Amino acid sequence: MKAQQGLKIGILGGGQLARLLVLQAHRMGLEPHVLSEKSDDPAAQVTSHWHQGQTNLIKDLSAFCKNMDLVTFESEFIPAEALKTLDQTFSNKIFPDASLLRVLQDRLSQKNLLLERKIPSSPFVALNQPADLLQAYQLFKTGVVAKTRLGGYDGKGTFILKSKNDVSAFLKKQDLNSHGFIAEKLISFRRELALQVARNKNGKILFLPLVEIHQADNRLDWLQGPVRHSKLPDLQKKISSFLKKMNYVGVMAVELFDQGSDLIVNEIAPRVHNSGHYTIEALNIDQFSLHLLAGLNQDFPTLSLRCKNFSMTNLMGQGFTEINISSPLTGTLHWYGKLKNSLGRKMGHVTYLDSSARQALLERKRIKL
Repeated sequence: MKAQQGLKIGILGGGQLARLLVLQAHRMGLEPHVLSEKSDDPAAQVTSHWHQGQTNLIKDLSAFCKNMDLVTFESEFIPAEALKTLDQTFSNKIFPDASLLRVLQDRLSQKNLLLERKIPSSPFVALNQPADLLQAYQLFKTGVVAKTRLGGYDGKGTFILKSKNDVSAFLKKQDLNSHGFIAEKLISFRRELALQVARNKNGKILFLPLVEIHQADNRLDWLQGPVRHSKLPDLQKKISSFLKKMNYVGVMAVELFDQGSDLIVNEIAPRVHNSGHYTIEALNIDQFSLHLLAGLNQDFPTLSLRCKNFSMTNLMGQGFTEINISSPLTGTLHWYGKLKNSLGRKMGHVTYLDSSARQALLERKRIKL
């Protein structure tokens, strides 16, 4: 890995993903800059180059980006008009491409793109009026999953509708005209999986290990890996073609459903992702460093595991003031520096090498949030 001493890397956003990007940027000899609202944001705490501003304001984005050598995103959920400005003014230094984020942040255009590139995913329809949802429920038979087109993450904006009563209750609470939705077929699956992939500007692609993920309250609770699936090589070929067609640069996370004989894409996130945090300890290269290497158009190292297997557990806030982490831990703790311990908030994670997910979960009970 070649050091880029003093190269200014701008990161839009100040949360835990930005924090972990900043920490790896320091290690690589880069100069990480953060644009966020508060000086005590998780990412702002770990760099001396914090810039106050909002990532949804064009003036703040422009003032920040003009002084950077490269700029990347913590989240794809930046308003479309702001992304348009970034694409027009700073396209030579933004990664992933801002115009791609405008497509991928919208669940409808994302699903259409997957369909176009023949990447297997669940059947879906756009919801423009109540009749569309009623027709989807009749068409899919097993039930539907209604999702907001914009801004949905960690289960926000996702509604599972298994009966006509569920559909009726949803339509009473949601205005389909003011909030765009899609409806996907509710499908059965054996397990949920996740996969990270990185691509640099020269087209070099590197896939990270496939992992099994477990959700609680629509948030990633814990994961374990590496795991295998017979259809993974075929899917990787399609994803590689997908990335090449879009000229995508950076890390992308792909969430999957394992249906036994089939492997289908649930959603993709054009950024580093919670399901890839294990890479800091478990691999010889982590997802954050890979993302930065991709933007710098540097070569990727040959991937290797540092352990036979691994697991990771998220530490979710419980809303209590005092936090008690029992010591010593057998895993590696990453604390995000969040000052408010609110219910369901991701406060940190712990990674375990060569240990079972059950052992990780048992130890997590000793950590009181």
